[in-house]
Amino acid sequence: MELNDVHGTQKAYRKILQSMARPGENFILPNETNNMMAYVTCLEGTKTLLYTLLDSSVTFHIPTENQQMIDLISTYTLARHETIEKADFIICPKGTSEQQLIRCMEKCAIGTLTDPHLSTTFIIEQSMNEQLPSLPITGPGVKEVNKMKLGVPEDVLAVREARLQEFPLGFDMIFVQEDGNIFSLPRTSHVGRKVTQ
Repeated sequence: MELNDVHGTQKAYRKILQSMARPGENFILPNETNNMMAYVTCLEGTKTLLYTLLDSSVTFHIPTENQQMIDLISTYTLARHETIEKADFIICPKGTSEQQLIRCMEKCAIGTLTDPHLSTTFIIEQSMNEQLPSLPITGPGVKEVNKMKLGVPEDVLAVREARLQEFPLGFDMIFVQEDGNIFSLPRTSHVGRKVTQ
């Protein structure tokens, strides 16, 4: 890794931390690391996240089982592909079905009471769509209520809510948009129902 790569991943990591600290707010990722994963078929923001967060000490899972994508990510990051239950990161590229996402949420690691950090982080690609419902986000890091256009069905949110019943157990989610923006939904955030415009 060259010096410029290090600076790029440091900038990206700071944006990820800001995103987790302020749920539902959009943050634009720097694009310094995008060219490092040119042949991986995912959004540019996802490439930056993968290059920043994955290394030889972590594992990942892709529910679509795209073997070419799995091999390329492993080659670029040295991370190992694992089962849902053992994955540190679950990467859901565009085209991941609702059933695949629900299955991952039902089976993923949520940590333990003594080690809650031993849990999964989801990276979910989302198309920009003005027709998406605005959902209210509350919890730590939100002054009152944030409204977030969230491209996952209510059934998925119901599974998320069911698995976050016993804090600090749970999982965190990072959503990646086509324009390079990311927003996060940590386990401490509550998602309400559709906001009437």
